Amino acid sequence: MIAEDSRSQKPNVAHDGINGYGTVVDVNTGKAQSIDTHERYASELMKAVAVRCINAGAIDIGHIKAYIQGERLFVYASAVGDAPDITVKSEGDGRPAVVSLTINSVVYGIDKETLKSATDDALDEVAGVFGFTVTTR
Repeated sequence: MIAEDSRSQKPNVAHDGINGYGTVVDVNTGKAQSIDTHERYASELMKAVAVRCINAGAIDIGHIKAYIQGERLFVYASAVGDAPDITVKSEGDGRPAVVSLTINSVVYGIDKETLKSATDDALDEVAGVFGFTVTTR
Protein backbone atom coordinates (compact mmCIF):
# COMPACT_ATOMS: atom_id res chain seq x y z
CA MET A 1 0.00 0.00 0.00
CA ILE A 2 1.24 3.47 -0.84
CA ALA A 3 1.48 5.83 2.10
CA GLU A 4 -0.98 8.70 2.04
CA ASP A 5 0.23 12.25 2.61
CA SER A 6 -2.32 13.96 4.82
CA ARG A 7 -0.92 17.46 4.16
CA SER A 8 -2.90 19.62 1.79
CA GLN A 9 -1.52 19.59 -1.73
CA LYS A 10 -0.95 23.21 -2.60
CA PRO A 11 0.18 24.06 -6.12
CA ASN A 12 3.91 24.69 -6.32
CA VAL A 13 4.43 28.19 -7.71
CA ALA A 14 7.71 27.02 -9.22
CA HIS A 15 5.58 25.03 -11.68
CA ASP A 16 3.52 28.01 -12.85
CA GLY A 17 4.02 28.48 -16.57
CA ILE A 18 4.99 24.87 -17.27
CA ASN A 19 2.63 23.16 -19.70
CA GLY A 20 2.54 19.83 -21.44
CA TYR A 21 0.91 18.39 -24.53
CA GLY A 22 0.93 15.01 -26.20
CA THR A 23 -0.73 13.34 -29.15
CA VAL A 24 -0.62 10.14 -31.17
CA VAL A 25 -0.94 10.23 -34.95
CA ASP A 26 -0.50 7.89 -37.90
CA VAL A 27 2.04 8.96 -40.50
CA ASN A 28 1.65 7.62 -44.03
CA THR A 29 4.84 7.99 -46.03
CA GLY A 30 3.29 6.79 -49.29
CA LYS A 31 5.93 4.11 -49.85
CA ALA A 32 8.46 2.02 -47.96
CA GLN A 33 11.01 4.30 -46.27
CA SER A 34 14.45 3.56 -44.85
CA ILE A 35 15.23 4.02 -41.19
CA ASP A 36 17.43 6.98 -42.20
CA THR A 37 14.38 8.78 -43.62
CA HIS A 38 12.41 8.18 -40.42
CA GLU A 39 15.38 9.47 -38.37
CA ARG A 40 15.62 12.67 -40.47
CA TYR A 41 11.87 13.16 -40.18
CA ALA A 42 12.03 12.80 -36.38
CA SER A 43 14.96 15.23 -36.13
CA GLU A 44 13.25 17.85 -38.29
CA LEU A 45 10.06 17.46 -36.27
CA MET A 46 11.97 18.13 -33.03
CA LYS A 47 13.49 21.28 -34.56
CA ALA A 48 10.16 22.52 -35.93
CA VAL A 49 8.29 22.12 -32.62
CA ALA A 50 11.11 23.75 -30.64
CA VAL A 51 11.40 26.71 -33.01
CA ARG A 52 7.63 27.30 -32.98
CA CYS A 53 7.60 27.19 -29.17
CA ILE A 54 10.54 29.59 -28.82
CA ASN A 55 9.04 31.95 -31.41
CA ALA A 56 5.77 31.89 -29.42
CA GLY A 57 7.58 33.01 -26.26
CA ALA A 58 8.71 29.79 -24.57
CA ILE A 59 11.44 30.41 -22.02
CA ASP A 60 12.71 26.83 -21.94
CA ILE A 61 12.05 23.50 -23.59
CA GLY A 62 11.86 20.93 -20.77
CA HIS A 63 11.60 18.19 -23.35
CA ILE A 64 10.04 17.29 -26.66
CA LYS A 65 10.00 13.55 -27.30
CA ALA A 66 8.78 11.51 -30.22
CA TYR A 67 8.46 7.78 -30.72
CA ILE A 68 7.97 6.39 -34.21
CA GLN A 69 6.90 2.77 -34.39
CA GLY A 70 6.23 0.57 -37.37
CA GLU A 71 6.80 -2.98 -38.50
CA ARG A 72 10.35 -3.85 -37.36
CA LEU A 73 11.15 -0.16 -36.80
CA PHE A 74 11.51 2.04 -33.72
CA VAL A 75 12.84 5.61 -33.71
CA TYR A 76 13.21 7.75 -30.58
CA ALA A 77 13.87 11.50 -30.81
CA SER A 78 14.33 14.02 -28.02
CA ALA A 79 14.92 17.77 -27.88
CA VAL A 80 15.95 19.54 -24.68
CA GLY A 81 16.67 23.20 -24.05
CA ASP A 82 16.09 26.26 -26.16
CA ALA A 83 18.96 25.54 -28.62
CA PRO A 84 17.71 22.66 -28.83
CA ASP A 85 19.97 19.70 -28.19
CA ILE A 86 18.48 16.89 -30.34
CA THR A 87 19.08 13.17 -29.95
CA VAL A 88 17.79 10.54 -32.38
CA LYS A 89 18.20 6.80 -31.83
CA SER A 90 16.73 3.91 -33.77
CA GLU A 91 16.61 0.18 -34.11
CA GLY A 92 15.20 -2.33 -36.53
CA ASP A 93 15.43 -3.05 -40.22
CA GLY A 94 11.82 -2.43 -41.25
CA ARG A 95 10.80 -0.16 -44.12
CA PRO A 96 7.19 0.63 -43.21
CA ALA A 97 5.07 3.04 -45.24
CA VAL A 98 2.76 3.69 -42.28
CA VAL A 99 4.00 4.35 -38.75
CA SER A 100 2.57 5.43 -35.43
CA LEU A 101 4.03 8.64 -34.00
CA THR A 102 3.68 9.61 -30.35
CA ILE A 103 4.91 13.08 -29.45
CA ASN A 104 4.85 14.84 -26.10
CA SER A 105 6.28 18.07 -24.81
CA VAL A 106 6.86 19.92 -21.56
CA VAL A 107 7.59 23.60 -22.13
CA TYR A 108 7.97 26.61 -19.85
CA GLY A 109 6.63 30.02 -20.79
CA ILE A 110 3.73 29.36 -23.18
CA ASP A 111 0.19 28.23 -22.48
CA LYS A 112 -1.12 24.78 -23.33
CA GLU A 113 -3.12 25.92 -26.37
CA THR A 114 -0.03 27.61 -27.86
CA LEU A 115 2.01 24.45 -27.22
CA LYS A 116 -0.71 22.33 -28.88
CA SER A 117 -0.78 24.63 -31.92
CA ALA A 118 3.02 24.64 -32.18
CA THR A 119 3.11 20.84 -32.10
CA ASP A 120 0.18 20.25 -34.45
CA ASP A 121 1.40 22.88 -36.94
CA ALA A 122 4.92 21.39 -36.89
CA LEU A 123 3.48 17.91 -37.50
CA ASP A 124 1.69 19.19 -40.61
CA GLU A 125 4.62 21.30 -41.83
CA VAL A 126 7.30 18.62 -41.54
CA ALA A 127 5.04 15.93 -42.99
CA GLY A 128 4.47 18.21 -45.99
CA VAL A 129 8.20 18.75 -46.50
CA PHE A 130 8.72 14.98 -46.57
CA GLY A 131 5.60 14.33 -48.68
CA PHE A 132 3.97 12.42 -45.81
CA THR A 133 0.39 12.67 -44.55
CA VAL A 134 -0.58 12.81 -40.88
CA THR A 135 -3.86 11.43 -39.54
CA THR A 136 -4.94 12.20 -36.00
CA ARG A 137 -6.29 9.24 -34.07
